[in-house]
Amino acid sequence: MHSPAGRGAFREFLRTEYSEENMLFWLACEELKAEANQHVVDEKARLIYEDYVSILSPKEVRPGGAQAWGAWPGGLVRASALGLRA
Repeated sequence: MHSPAGRGAFREFLRTEYSEENMLFWLACEELKAEANQHVVDEKARLIYEDYVSILSPKEVRPGGAQAWGAWPGGLVRASALGLRA
């Protein structure tokens, strides 16, 4: 996952398995963890929720495990999925 070429190949594989949203979710969380500006963090976290966590999302992912879930506007979100510690 460290090289762009490797990510591209893996993304193509996931696309064939109808799982591409899992990698896109991971990449979005990695971007969020690297952000320092709190306003940008808030916006990116909101978009991650809308794009990948909300049950209304066309790219919904289902992070495993029941631990470390927290309140988020409109529902629950796993804290570690957003790069946060529980």
